[in-house]
Amino acid sequence: MATTNETMKVIASGIGRNEEPEVIMSGRVITVEVPDELAEVFQGLIGSLAGTPVKPEGHPEEDGDEEPTGAEELALKITAWLAGRASDNLMKIAEGLSTESMLEIVDCLERAEPAAHISMLKAIFLSCDMQKAADELRFLDICSEYEDEAAWYFKDAFLNTEMIDWYSVENLIRQKTGEKNSKQEQEAGI
Repeated sequence: MATTNETMKVIASGIGRNEEPEVIMSGRVITVEVPDELAEVFQGLIGSLAGTPVKPEGHPEEDGDEEPTGAEELALKITAWLAGRASDNLMKIAEGLSTESMLEIVDCLERAEPAAHISMLKAIFLSCDMQKAADELRFLDICSEYEDEAAWYFKDAFLNTEMIDWYSVENLIRQKTGEKNSKQEQEAGI
């Protein structure tokens, strides 16, 4: 029986090639002429469906990690969507808060471990009577069943949303500016 790679080579080689195609599927050969990029996509898709993702030839390995399976990839997409929703919901709360309060909230969220980060967001939403926003975060538990890093990925995606990132950068600027001012005051003897 032909492997996925052999099947994709047969598909990618196309019709009218001088090479003799390998016979697969009980003597039936399916050949379709497709660009190399599309062949790589098919190869990855077939590998994902089989549960054994296949890297396209020449594709560099990143940190030795395998490509996510279909379920893992879906879990990560849902996680990213939930991060955007959580950011939007937090910005609704921010409308009633001072900038200083939001800076402190974002600072606490940044320093928290992923599980604590999610718990803190749930608590914030519940304390502001946003039950639906807190309930949405329960989907992260389901995503975690399929992708071990879902909580970490959520935290990263949340902190990199446009508005949350603004607060993070502002915190960083204030931290760096505050350190400089303290050093200058010490040097001046104040």
